Amino acid sequence: MNECTTADPGQSAPAAPPGEKTFVANLKGDNVVDSSLKSRRTSSKFVHCNLVENGKNCRRPAASSISKKRFARITSELKLNMRLRNMQFDTVNVCRSHKRIFYGMMAPNAVAETRKLDNVTSYDIVKAAILKMSPKAVRRYKKTYGIDVDSSLTHEKVTDVMVEHCLSQPIDTGQVVADLLRKLKSYVPGDSDGDEACD
Repeated sequence: MNECTTADPGQSAPAAPPGEKTFVANLKGDNVVDSSLKSRRTSSKFVHCNLVENGKNCRRPAASSISKKRFARITSELKLNMRLRNMQFDTVNVCRSHKRIFYGMMAPNAVAETRKLDNVTSYDIVKAAILKMSPKAVRRYKKTYGIDVDSSLTHEKVTDVMVEHCLSQPIDTGQVVADLLRKLKSYVPGDSDGDEACD
């Protein structure tokens, strides 16, 4: 059974009994000394989100970091009632929940690109996919489905023929749903989304 004790400055790690591993942890979360490995490593176990929201300290585990400049800009734009608990660092540790707020903000050019997607059709999507195919993959596609195209046609025309053929194929919705369910069942989340409430 592992035994955890508080580190005492100037005191070496206690000797581990045969067959057992012990470690001395600094409760500030700075370093962990594993006496069995005789090594020191940085521990992030005790690193929390550095934000204070509506007067409450967020105690969720930190999942990412942002710059103070980005924090100031977004809190100002969104008029968020949020401040930093610790001002001494250049970057701000944030939890998964708060990360969505700060990394969800898009630049004006990204917003414009997103609006363009409103007018995207299935034809555009399939055409973009075919244009990314390698010449070998295109030849294999044409050979598999017996698509005979005139060699005098331009690359653009050949692409259009392939797109029309692809869109004309019947879709087995049951198979699509089955594939999706199989992927969902095999999905293993790494950890929780960190949606615990602030203290």
